[in-house]
Amino acid sequence: MRAFEVVDADGERVRVTAGSDPELFWALRGGGGDFALITSIELNLFETPHLYGGQIVWPADRTGEVFDAFRSITAGAPRELPVWINRTAPPPPSVAEPYLLHLLGLRLPHLAEAVRGRQAALVARLGGAVSGRKPYTFLAPGGSAAQAFPADTLARLRRIKRERDPGHVFRANFPVPGRTS
Repeated sequence: MRAFEVVDADGERVRVTAGSDPELFWALRGGGGDFALITSIELNLFETPHLYGGQIVWPADRTGEVFDAFRSITAGAPRELPVWINRTAPPPPSVAEPYLLHLLGLRLPHLAEAVRGRQAALVARLGGAVSGRKPYTFLAPGGSAAQAFPADTLARLRRIKRERDPGHVFRANFPVPGRTS
C-alpha cells in the first residue's frame, strides 16, 4: 500500500500515507472497517523477472505428508513468498500465513463428534505452529475482532479507534472496540 484516500469520522476527505499519518495508515492495512471510509487505494507495483501461479492438487490420503512438506518448505521461505495450503473436503480447513488455522464445517448434529475429532487431529498435527486466531475476513456471526488479532495489536487498534472515531461513526461487522449496540 502506498496511500489511501478516505472520508474520516468528521466527514473530511483525507489522503493517508505512512508518512502523513502512520497510525491510521497501519490500521487501514488490515484492521477492519472501523476507522474511515476508504474511497481509493494506491498500490506500489514491483517489477519481477518471473511470476508463478497455479494450484497443485493432492489426494486426501496424502494430507499429512503435504502439510509436513508445506511446513518444512515455508519455515525458511522469505516473507515475500505468498503461499497457502487448502485441504478441500467437507469440512474444508485452510492454513494461512503463518500457520493460522481456520476450520469450517457443516453443523450437522450426527457428524459433530466425528468433525471435532478430525479437527483435533489436524490441530495436533500442526502442533505449536497454530495460533488459535482466525483471519479477520473469516470471522463469522457471533465472532469478535479479538479472535483475529493478538492482544497487543487489538489494543493498538482500539486506541486508534478511540482517537479517530470516538463517536463510532464507522462500525465494521466485527468492531475493534468490542460489541456496541
